Order: sequence, then structure tokens, then C-alpha cells
Amino acid sequence: MSSRAFKIPYGERHGELLHISAVERGLRCNCVCPVCREPLVARKGPKVQHHFGHLPGANCSAETVLHQLGKRLLHRRMSAAITAGDELPFEWLCQHCGDRHEGNLVTLADRAAMELDLGVCRPDVTLLKTDGTPVAFVEIVVSHAPDENVLAHAAAHNVTLVEFHLNAADDLEALEQSPTLSATKVDVCTRPKCTTCGCPLCHKMVHVVDGECWRCNAPMKIAMLMVEGTPEGPERFSERDCAVAREQGAILQENYSRTLQKSYLSNTCGICGAFIGTNFLHEYWPLVDETNGHATGDMCLACLESE
Repeated sequence: MSSRAFKIPYGERHGELLHISAVERGLRCNCVCPVCREPLVARKGPKVQHHFGHLPGANCSAETVLHQLGKRLLHRRMSAAITAGDELPFEWLCQHCGDRHEGNLVTLADRAAMELDLGVCRPDVTLLKTDGTPVAFVEIVVSHAPDENVLAHAAAHNVTLVEFHLNAADDLEALEQSPTLSATKVDVCTRPKCTTCGCPLCHKMVHVVDGECWRCNAPMKIAMLMVEGTPEGPERFSERDCAVAREQGAILQENYSRTLQKSYLSNTCGICGAFIGTNFLHEYWPLVDETNGHATGDMCLACLESE
């Protein structure tokens, strides 16, 4: 990213960051670059997006400016929220379960410190409790991943790691102005966890569709389970799943399969007693949709797949 191509939306005056909209045009803005400390020109013409620019001959890294501004803007916003006793809403796409989670970025924090020296690392912004214990490290990522020492310290001390990846001036303005901040990566999943393996639990839905008996052609209800898009037959049903399926007209009974040489719960015809095994439910999967689904709780897909 060249410094000439990067349209800087913030300049510094007397130690304070000012948006381009808050200053006079040209050198009358009286602002300097927060990185190289050279004077900035406020370019506020009628055709080009308003922005600050360096004077000719300036040698300043756009990546460094983006990183420094992002760090300072975020620190300023977090500090303001903590001082006012306000929440700072943020969201992220979870790398563990795929959900979009929401939370309060300054939860449990009593103050925010920029570039706090922790001995082994210096995170961009550290959120701390009243006793000085870190609760979160917030990293601004432009072209380089967070320092390995920051990652290791966060993991070793159970400190939440939050990353904001910045690519353009619009990303900076979002840090200051967006009602809900959008984090790129957070090492937290808010879903309930499996008590056996610790993995996030998956939402499950019981679906009951219309079918017919393969033996006597009588109409019958076919119950299936969908776990985060993974189909399962009634043998995976909990008592609640069974109750919901039966309320919708499905007949579930234990039947013996000579092929598998075992008995398992399966959809059963109420007329002739024939049953449809899990291996033959595939033709009914396309009938599954939101109109025939019933949420019945959570299940650990990781444990299910390991059986």
C-alpha cells in the first residue's frame, strides 16, 4: 500500500486525533502525521474524497499510519466507554462454530492501556480489571499477524484475544463511528460446551416429512434429525426428540435389522409394521426445510462423529 494512494482520514493536532471533517482545508488544518510527525495537508476539494495528505517528499509508511491510527482510535473509544460506564457492542464470526456472536468489548474492564509492557510482550491495547489483571488483548492487524509472544501469553493466561484487520481508510472510520464494531477474529465461542470433550454444542432440529411405506404404500410420517446440516436417523434421538416427532405423527419403534444384526429406533409403518432404516432416509433429506423443523436443543457433533 503506497502512502500516496492511502487517503488518511485523521490527523493529529496537539496530541489529539481529528477527523478530516473537523478541520480547515489546506495547511490551515495545523495537523501532523501521527507517525512521521510531518505536516499534513487537508485536501477538501469538490471532486475527491476529503482526506489528509503528506507534503511532497515525505517518506511515511501507509501500513504504519493505518496501524497507528487504528490502535489509537480503538483505545480512545474503549477508554471513553469504560469511563462513561457504557457497553461497547462488537460482533465476530466464530472460528469454532461458524455463528456470528455478539458481546461487549469492554466487559469486566476497568481501563484500557495502549502498548502496555508485560515483560514478555506488548499488545496493541490491553484491557485490564481493577486489580491490573489483563482480561483481553486487542490487536490491530494490517500486514503482519500479531506477535507470537502476544498469542502465547494470551493462551497461557486465559486472556481473550481480539483482532481487528484493517485494509483501508473506511476501516478506521468504522472503528470510531460504527455502533457495533466488527472484529475479524476472536478466540471465544459463546455457545454452550460439551461436558465430555469441551467442543461447542451444535443446534439440532427434528424434521417430520410426509412419506409412504415401502411395503404397503400407506402414508406415513418420516422423522429425521438435522444437526448443523448433518442428517441423522431416529437412533440418535433423545427423549425430547422422540416426543416432538411423535407429536407430529411419526411412529418410532425399536426394530431389528438383519442386515446390521442389531435393533435400533426407526420410523415404522402403523399399518404393516415395516420400518425405514437410516440408510434409506436419504431420499427424504431433500424434503427437509424450515416449515417442518422443530428445535429441540443442542448436541455435540464432535462426540457423535467419534462414535
